[in-house]
Amino acid sequence: MNQKITRRKLITRGGIGIGLLAIAGTAWSLVSARIEENMLPEIKASDRTTSENLRIIEKAAIDYYIEFFGGGAGFRGYVDRMVELKMPLNPVKKNIDFHRKKILEEQPEIGARSLEELARARVVLAYTDFHKIPIEYAVHFPSGELPHSEIEKMGLEMRTHQSRAGKQLFVDYNHPDVVKSYMAFGLDRVNFYQRVIAANIKNPNGDFKVEVRKAFTKEEFRQSLVNYEEIRKQFYDSLAQSLRDYKNESSLILQSGVRAVGPIVVNLTTGESDRINMEELNRIFPGK
Repeated sequence: MNQKITRRKLITRGGIGIGLLAIAGTAWSLVSARIEENMLPEIKASDRTTSENLRIIEKAAIDYYIEFFGGGAGFRGYVDRMVELKMPLNPVKKNIDFHRKKILEEQPEIGARSLEELARARVVLAYTDFHKIPIEYAVHFPSGELPHSEIEKMGLEMRTHQSRAGKQLFVDYNHPDVVKSYMAFGLDRVNFYQRVIAANIKNPNGDFKVEVRKAFTKEEFRQSLVNYEEIRKQFYDSLAQSLRDYKNESSLILQSGVRAVGPIVVNLTTGESDRINMEELNRIFPGK
């Protein structure tokens, strides 16, 4: 990923400025980050406020997820790897197809290559925006326990985001198991980011991988990935249960198909996703 460009663009939830960034080592481009109106000026670390340092850490985390999902120089991103996974109803492929159709409606004259690049880029941004939600909660609550009311609100935001990003899927985001798993997932991520914030709040580096190394030893980070894997397993199990309970009175054939195939797709997705996430140990702690 072109770090010079992405580090000058501060991603915020408000408005998306669509543009293409060339990504070395991949065959497609990434949508340009949204630009915040009030960007932080370049100032010495000793002169920065705590609020400014929090924003630096937040931006570093978001930049990291753009790279993780979209790829960079010598690194194949999550989306490219998952799209190659051979299984029925590949959810990443379905998301790309979903955005491809939307883009064709918006830009019927778009070329085939640009269409594919932009569809993939939108999927990368959708994944990034999902992870951005607990990052923002950690920035607003950089220490201490998150109030239960905030955990519920965060879970709702995450479920709402996913339901809009994946309308072509059959998950019931109001299923009781799904509601609980989203809150648990979000809280786990907030706790992780709080630890990174605590270790970097006085002098953040601006590179999230460096900031993680400051907060964890390699063994501690390995254990955090194991814990994250367990949380994600519970998360995916809840999605699978939702699909087992899928109802469609107007099409019993579709209902049967989703109940039978949906959980299989979730299990296959979980295994590959776990492998990709565990590989981050050596990418964040190289040669140690």
